[in-house]
Amino acid sequence: MSTESSKQKRMALHQSLVLEFPGRVECVVHYSMRVLVGTADGRLVLFDTRKDPNKPVGVHELPHKKRIQQILVVPHIRMVIVLANNTVTVHSATDLELVSSEFHLAKDVTHLSVNQRGPPHFRVCAASATKLQLFQFEAKEKRYKYLRELAIADPPEVYVHVNSRSSSRAHVSNS
Repeated sequence: MSTESSKQKRMALHQSLVLEFPGRVECVVHYSMRVLVGTADGRLVLFDTRKDPNKPVGVHELPHKKRIQQILVVPHIRMVIVLANNTVTVHSATDLELVSSEFHLAKDVTHLSVNQRGPPHFRVCAASATKLQLFQFEAKEKRYKYLRELAIADPPEVYVHVNSRSSSRAHVSNS
């Protein structure tokens, strides 16, 4: 059977060049055929790789216009967690609309880590110089809620979520 469709080859990766991107790129993440760019002036710019790579499908400008420090994606719940100006915001992964959360309780955040173990526990740890704060996604309310915090003596340089069968732990490394 030699049809046109059977002769098509599948491509694992497709290269696209974004021309004339306005602004300085601070961080980039890729998920579900989308590319999300965080800029130095506090913009989130969303591209869909299945569409025109030079035309964003969504843009969100943070009011403080400070650089995007970190972007985490939780594709299972279609959310993007953004660290900028040491504050955390949550956005819809499809259109960058702001989503309600309790991350306003986390102050002076320097790092984020997400546990993507799966439903029902999508937990985020927000680290500052003096504490680690844990937030958990509540499926019924479709938002992140504050769980608890842990005081720390020194600011962490590196930390990661580690999954075990019974719990989720954040491991901190200080030099």
